[in-house]
Formats: sequence, structure tokens, C-alpha cells
Amino acid sequence: MLLPVITACDSFWNDRLALKSVDQPAMEALVREQGWVLVDVRDSNWYNGWPSGNDPDGGHIPGARNFDLALMTADPEHVRNLLTSKGISPDKNIVVYGRDKQDAQVLAQWLVAEQGFDEGRIRVFEEGFSYWLAQGGKPAKLPGYERLVTPEWLDEQLKMNTDLMVLDVSWGRGARYVVQHIPGALHVETGSLESIIKESERLKSVLLGLGITKHTPIVVYGDDMIAAARVLFVLQYAGVKDVRLLNGGLKAWTGSGYPVERGINYATPARQFGSLVPAEYELWMDSLVSEKITTANG
Repeated sequence: MLLPVITACDSFWNDRLALKSVDQPAMEALVREQGWVLVDVRDSNWYNGWPSGNDPDGGHIPGARNFDLALMTADPEHVRNLLTSKGISPDKNIVVYGRDKQDAQVLAQWLVAEQGFDEGRIRVFEEGFSYWLAQGGKPAKLPGYERLVTPEWLDEQLKMNTDLMVLDVSWGRGARYVVQHIPGALHVETGSLESIIKESERLKSVLLGLGITKHTPIVVYGDDMIAAARVLFVLQYAGVKDVRLLNGGLKAWTGSGYPVERGINYATPARQFGSLVPAEYELWMDSLVSEKITTANG
């Protein structure tokens, strides 16, 4: 969906800018010996660890920070905050790479044309991740990236695993859910779980009412990735063994061309949950705060 925008921007900026490129040895020397900031512009799922359709392995060049090209169209203040949080600022020397030459050039030129970066402090590793990988590069992967799944993975699993449960989570009654959600998804109001996290029996009762046992495979999504992540941690706290997040939520699902439905799905209650795992709720929340997985929202 971003391709027409990227192509137009690439054509526009290429007429104005001629950013210097570097080969692999030069890129590695700049990053390792001179402290240049390495920026990966590929899809956050690929950066995290999932392989793209063109590469046999996923992940990123060690030390790289991710700034997904799709983020270029985000709210300007959000963009500025993301760049700052990732250490991508005009006072730094930057090396940019993508899957190919165009991806890297688009972001590099956007940094100069739209974000005020000095073109003299930016280099482009045009050969990109695919070339680096083919040369024997060993990609870094973010711990736990398998918990942050792609729409493609979820679609495949829904076709293969009839036990898989999808939860659409939000505060309130789920007005958006009624209008549009992933087929088969149940709505969960986040407060209904978080408010009883320390009441084991009540929590177990609510989960059983949703048809959830400790062996139920679950994918959680929401418009707010943090809210969805909090539900994931509540479920893990309770002892559910396989809980994952859909990276980018419903927007990523529809953006990938997958169908939605409207209305309300009702749960079939389960009878036995299994024992809840005793844990300190604060420890789970601390692990959420320190979570390093890169999402489609940055």
C-alpha cells in the first residue's frame, strides 16, 4: 500500500539529492570503528526476526535500529519522538539500509528533505540486507520475536488450527469491534482482566467464561498495541502457555488484504482451566515496560 507513495517520493527526491553510498566493508567500518548509527528501514516484522518473502532468514544487521518506511506517513510529532527515541537525530552520522537500493534511498532522502538532516552526515548501504545475508552475514533477532506475529502467519494458522483463539481487546464495550474485526475474534474489555489480576479464582472464572484454558493458543490484537500487550501479559501471568500479539493490529490485517466481519461472536465456556501460575503482577508489568520488540507502530 505504501509503494505508490514511496515511488513518487523516490522520483521527487532523486531529482534533488545525490546521497553518497558505501559498500559493505565501508559500512561495517563506519559503524564499528567510527560509531555511525545504522538504520534498518525494512518492515518491523523482518527486522524483529521473521523472514521476508525474498530472504531465507529474518532479523537485522547487528546493532541496527529500525525505522520502518511506513512510519514516514505517521503524525509528525510521533515521527519526531520515534526518531529521537531510536537515537536517529541530526547530530548523528547515519548509515541507512533496506532490502534494496530504493528502500534505503527513500528514507535517507526523506531525512534530509523533510527532517532537516545534513546530507553530508548520511551514507546509504545500497546493497542492503539481502546482499549482506547472502555474503554470510549472521542476523541478530530480537528475543521473543515469535510472540509478535505477522498477518500472514495468523492467516495461515487460522486455516490450520481450529483451536486458535483470536482476541480483539480494547477499553469499553468495543464499538469498533462490532463494526469490524478479524473473523471469529472475541472482544475482551481490557479492564475486565486487569482489575482482577490478583484475584486468582475470579480471573480463572473470567477466562473459563471466554473459553480459555492454559492450553488454548491465543493471538491478541487491538488498536492500541500497549493495551494488547497488557492483556498478553495477564494471560501469561495466569499460565496460558501460547499467547502472541498481532503486530500492527487490525490495521495491519486489513492492509495485508485479509477479510473482516461485523457483529458479535460469543464464547463457548470451558470447564477446566488448569492451575494458575503464581507470580508477582508487578514483575509482569516491569517486563512489559522493558519489552524491546519493535512493533509496526514504532
